Amino acid sequence: MKRTLTLLAFTCLMLIAFGCGTTEDIDEDVIEEDIIQIGTVTGEVQSIDSVPIQVRILKAGELIEQIETDGNYEFTELEEGDYTIQISAQGYETTELNATVVAAEGTISLEKVGLVKLDIPVAHILGMLEDDETGSPLAKATVQLTTEDDEKVTALTNNDGEFSFENLPTDQDLTLVITYTCYEDSEITLQPLSADQIYEVTLELTKISESGTPGPSEGLNLCSIAPDFELSDGNNTQHSLSDYTSDNNVVLVFYRGSW
Repeated sequence: MKRTLTLLAFTCLMLIAFGCGTTEDIDEDVIEEDIIQIGTVTGEVQSIDSVPIQVRILKAGELIEQIETDGNYEFTELEEGDYTIQISAQGYETTELNATVVAAEGTISLEKVGLVKLDIPVAHILGMLEDDETGSPLAKATVQLTTEDDEKVTALTNNDGEFSFENLPTDQDLTLVITYTCYEDSEITLQPLSADQIYEVTLELTKISESGTPGPSEGLNLCSIAPDFELSDGNNTQHSLSDYTSDNNVVLVFYRGSW
């Protein structure tokens, strides 16, 4: 709930400054012009017995999403642009594929990939990220690994707070930097891992102290809690912020209408 309120806070106060919404019917033609065109990328990886396969998709070097599969994978709701798909598994070479999403083409199907076994010693990391007070898993947090050679790899935690790094060098220290909205950044250094070692680690993040609920004329800081409020939609139906208690994001869109 707090996360939802935080995301709404800045939007609400900005919109109040520019005037509230209108009870007139929404012009559907206007909405369609503002919709971001999206597409889908699908592919297949030859499965490996008892070895999970990680598939990551990046745009301009930034990790967008990461999934685990034993064969097929799919990334949906991708904005138009160029993407890199990285496919890796413990003890196997990482394969990269390129894809360009064009809305008019809809779904892009990539060639089937068969991973090649590595012939050099490597190690792996399996991690868990939690809130240090509640022990709750932290999903969609960014974990960046840096080697002594300044090579950087990024992973995202899944819904269970889990993350992984495959095929790491065994002769150097490794640094993990964890960032997550509304939490303090954390950094740890791991000593060189042994060949074929699967290093398991649980990391805890500390939540940033909230500054409380501001007054009507005060702005909100990141991670502050938005005050409850009520607004009417285009059909003059009242909605209260406190009615939305799920973990999903809530977006408010105001149409000024004509006057």
